[in-house]
Amino acid sequence: MKKLFPLAFATLFTVSMAVSAQAAEPFFLNKVGAEAEYALKDARGEVTSYTKSVVTALSSNDPRNFTVTYSAEVFDKNRRSLASPVTSTVTVKDGAVDTTPVMDGVEIEGTLPTYPENLSVGQVLEYSYSMKVMGMKTTTEGKNTVVARESVTTPAGTFDCFKIESEMSSKAMLQTTRMKTISWLAEGVGTVKSETYDNRDRLQSSMELVAKK
Repeated sequence: MKKLFPLAFATLFTVSMAVSAQAAEPFFLNKVGAEAEYALKDARGEVTSYTKSVVTALSSNDPRNFTVTYSAEVFDKNRRSLASPVTSTVTVKDGAVDTTPVMDGVEIEGTLPTYPENLSVGQVLEYSYSMKVMGMKTTTEGKNTVVARESVTTPAGTFDCFKIESEMSSKAMLQTTRMKTISWLAEGVGTVKSETYDNRDRLQSSMELVAKK
């Protein structure tokens, strides 16, 4: 369970990164019963596991002010459950998302990755935060650059997305890791696809939406 928890948290955190106040829907699952299933792949493109996020409750019908409660469950490559679902909440206030998932045992401080109400190509958004999970503290600094708006097709369908390039540096236990992530975000979904590269621009892993309800 200790190894699975960070994976589930990372998926929840990625899915809950953004909201656009003037868009038709936030960049997040925002209806009770909505589901998103992702395939996680290694550098060779082979599926290593799956995760599924399900919205279980909304606090309000106000499209600019509400709290989403959702759970995420991790499965192996054969879709066998590996752990009990992890529950989290995300709050949207005045059209802006609080990207700190509220979860037992997780402490986060600082400026998290967020996006303004009017997301547009060319924006550069910096962030710096620390996270403590099960007693281990990690500090992260980085920036997100909105590089394009493009159509992305996955097994779940075709989506109109903002393409975000994220360069980040994380430090834990006196070791620093640098990586780059490219993500594609769609309204009403969140992350549709993402790719993670090391500091030599070598693909390390990827994730894509394979089913949505």
